[in-house]
Amino acid sequence: MTNELSRRRVLGSTAVAAVGAYVAAPTSASAANGANGASGANAARGDVERSVARRTREWVFGWDRAEDDGTFVFRDTFGHLYDWHGRDTLYYDDFDPEHRIARSVAEYESIWEPVFNQLRRAEHWIAREPDVARSGGFASAYVVFIARLTRADGAVVGSRTTSALVWRRTRDGWRITRDHTSSVLLTPRELTAAIADAER
Repeated sequence: MTNELSRRRVLGSTAVAAVGAYVAAPTSASAANGANGASGANAARGDVERSVARRTREWVFGWDRAEDDGTFVFRDTFGHLYDWHGRDTLYYDDFDPEHRIARSVAEYESIWEPVFNQLRRAEHWIAREPDVARSGGFASAYVVFIARLTRADGAVVGSRTTSALVWRRTRDGWRITRDHTSSVLLTPRELTAAIADAER
């Protein structure tokens, strides 16, 4: 009797353990679905980051100007990249001698459109590809580029520029809602070397 009771207890414990393990462990289908869901989320995140990186590159090269380009119209070039309707936008570029902080795209446009219309040429090279991080409806992009600006009198100004762009997801797509840009002036020799490095 004692041996039989012990045997039943062992069997009972084994059955409970088996049921517990079955309940706790995901089925192969649910595990696969979970893995597929995570994989899909990661793929979507990767698509967004690649899209923002691509748009950041487009923004950098949008500032290029050739001698025969005609009038530079900010809105024609960047209209699809900036958050024109945002109420909390901020744009700053320390290349502006007055160091103004623009609180709208229109204000930022009024600062830089005249400047680039006075240039004979503007050329840019990306020194560090856009580094993008996304969280919810916002994405940040960090990019470093080299600028060679030729004034109307032929004088050349070179700089290494770092931009931190904040992109907001709007109903029209991803738009630049904030920008902090800082530049370091380069000597002619430094500019030549920086361009060569960026072209490698």
